[in-house]
Amino acid sequence: MREIGTHEGIFVGLIDVAKGSGAILIAQTLNIPELWVFGTGFVALVGHNFPVFAGFKGGRGSATIIGIFLVLAPEAILVTLAIIAIPFFTTRKFMSAIFIGFGLLPLFVWLFEGSLPLVRYVLAIDLFMLVRNLSGIKQVLAKGIIKDMIYDRQQKKVK
Repeated sequence: MREIGTHEGIFVGLIDVAKGSGAILIAQTLNIPELWVFGTGFVALVGHNFPVFAGFKGGRGSATIIGIFLVLAPEAILVTLAIIAIPFFTTRKFMSAIFIGFGLLPLFVWLFEGSLPLVRYVLAIDLFMLVRNLSGIKQVLAKGIIKDMIYDRQQKKVK
């Protein structure tokens, strides 16, 4: 949103959510086996992260994941979004909030859905996102953002 503006960023985010949801809904409508449904969502995520038409330089995939799980595990993703909102609105550190929320997503999927294959799918997606966003994780750790989230924001000196 910093690059294109708030309204445009929200619109693009909704399209990315629809991309994940649409892939899963189409697969479910075709009555294909659950493993193929999971594969469809994963392919949508990989396509978002590495789009051919953009030189394999895409987004981080958070909104696509939200779309996938809005269909597969709606209660779990809504609780995850609430968890993500807490650190985001208190610190404005989106990457850190996403790491916390998506780290807890497998637990919420297990609690709300009770499906071991779905939990494994979430763990596979989390692992993919961890590897994909390794540079962002290094930045978060190097800047001490996690420390700032736990204690307090750094106070800026007034001249």
